[in-house]
Amino acid sequence: MLSLLPAIAAVAGVDAVPLVAQALAVAAAVTRILAIPGVSDFLRRYLPFLASAPVHEEPPAPLPRRAPGSTLFRGDGFR
Repeated sequence: MLSLLPAIAAVAGVDAVPLVAQALAVAAAVTRILAIPGVSDFLRRYLPFLASAPVHEEPPAPLPRRAPGSTLFRGDGFR
């Protein structure tokens, strides 16, 4: 991603690459913080308009785990 900084700066019309680097660092930090489950729960409870999903909507159930060594093919015992 850092190798794209000069291209991003050129497309945005910004002459200073460090400015783009700072904006990218801030965006990455905010994204990292919002990925923490506790932050997501806090947003759902106290700031629902900023939450990733509405309060009344439950997240989907996790997919079942496959047995070690199994493939994505079903039936016929293909390995």
